[in-house]
Amino acid sequence: MKLVTTGKMAYQLYLDDGHFAGSLIYKDACFDTAEIFTDSAYILEKSGAGNWVTRKNGEAMILVTSWVELDGKISIQYGTGMYSFVKPINWKPRFCLLNSQQEEVAAFIPTINWELNTCNFSIQLNEEFSNETEAFLILQALHCAVCGMAMINGLTIPAIGNLNG
Repeated sequence: MKLVTTGKMAYQLYLDDGHFAGSLIYKDACFDTAEIFTDSAYILEKSGAGNWVTRKNGEAMILVTSWVELDGKISIQYGTGMYSFVKPINWKPRFCLLNSQQEEVAAFIPTINWELNTCNFSIQLNEEFSNETEAFLILQALHCAVCGMAMINGLTIPAIGNLNG
């Protein structure tokens, strides 16, 4: 899979064969609301301080819940599965999606995109967990990577709000 940054708050996901797999498009600069498109349209919205829920567009049932933990880890509950999204403690800018056994499912490596004033993300998928790397989950993890970069850069701290007023 390949991630492409198409705007300051817009990302597209492509399969290895070049076919479109989905997109994540934020509606505001605070990452409170976004649209996710894969096989269907979904709405990702803030549900409280450092909490987000994702629903299928027009439906009430929550498909994914994610929240920021006190240690900066972001937990993701998707169906019956639990995932965590962490930045390993080292100098490398890298974010990891871990399954409930704390095994790395995917890694996101950010690079600065000066032209769009945002970050590009390269994705590395662990082939052992290819059954867990569907586009919908990868786009949820991308949301965590975007929030993680914002926290590192001091732009927005989802758990306590915007630092810049």
